[in-house]
Amino acid sequence: MVNLDPPALPLVAALPYRLGRHGLEILLINSRATRGWSIPKGAPSDARHPHRTAEIEAFQQAGVRGAMSRKALGPYASAWRLPEGGEQSAEVEIFPLLVSNEAATWPEKPHCRRVWFPAQEAAGKVEEDALAQIIRDWLAERVDNGRGLTKQARGRGGSRHG
Repeated sequence: MVNLDPPALPLVAALPYRLGRHGLEILLINSRATRGWSIPKGAPSDARHPHRTAEIEAFQQAGVRGAMSRKALGPYASAWRLPEGGEQSAEVEIFPLLVSNEAATWPEKPHCRRVWFPAQEAAGKVEEDALAQIIRDWLAERVDNGRGLTKQARGRGGSRHG
C-alpha cells in the first residue's frame, strides 16, 4: 500500500505559563476553525532560531510576551485532517514561555481566544494526547515532591529558561 499523506511538517510552539491565582497556569488558545484547545504554534523560519519563531507565534496568536526558553521540551507528533481528505502530520518542538506581558490586542485576536488554566486542567483540555503528556511531564519537573513549585517554575533561579 502506498502512503499518499504528505510528509510531516516541522512546527514550533510556545507553552505560555505564569504563576497565577491557581499556582502554575498555562495559557491555551482555541480558534474558530478548530474549536479545540491548543498552544500557539507555526512553521519555523530558516532565518531565525526555532525558539524565536515560537516567541513570535505566541504574540501573533495569543498576544503574550515574556522570557522564552532556548531549550525545547521535546517534540510531539501531531496530525489533522485535510479538507481534501487524508491527514497532515507534523513534528512540533515546544518552548516554554514565562509570560510577563499580555497585550490587549494582537494580530489573530479576531480568530483566537486565549484562556489561562491551572496547569493540570490545561493538560486535560488540550485535544492532542501527546501534548497533554508533555505538559504533565513538564509540570512534574516543576513541582518539588509535592512541596510546591521549584524556583525554576516561579521564573527565578540560575536560568532565564522557563
